Amino acid sequence: MDISDPANETGEEKDIVCQCCYDGDVYDGNEILICEQCSMSVHQKCYDVPVVPEGDWFCDVCASGKDGRTQCCELCSYTGEAYKVTDNNKWVHCICANWISEVYMRQTTEGLRPSLSHLDHKRYKLRCSCCKQSGACIQ
Repeated sequence: MDISDPANETGEEKDIVCQCCYDGDVYDGNEILICEQCSMSVHQKCYDVPVVPEGDWFCDVCASGKDGRTQCCELCSYTGEAYKVTDNNKWVHCICANWISEVYMRQTTEGLRPSLSHLDHKRYKLRCSCCKQSGACIQ
């Protein structure tokens, strides 16, 4: 089930969680933001948003003109959830970037961006320990 869906199968409202760290708590200076277009939810600090904008907020994928619900991750090929654009303009899930040891965050003029330059391409032949699918897997 998509965690950004505000109602579960029984119609009951469920808690909103950050799709980077999967924590639903809100902290001073670290609000949970929800994309107006795709409903993806993230903490400010997890998604590198220094100030909560007034009015509508859009995630990086939707702000780029793409659809955050159908964008494919360069590392795992799943769609949906929280994405960041890499330093070479590919899209990766925040969770994939955080859990794959060869992916690191690089400061660019646009902010923090995951870098895939040290990724061992043999990972694409492995099976992920989390989702059991093939891709640049979490081991």
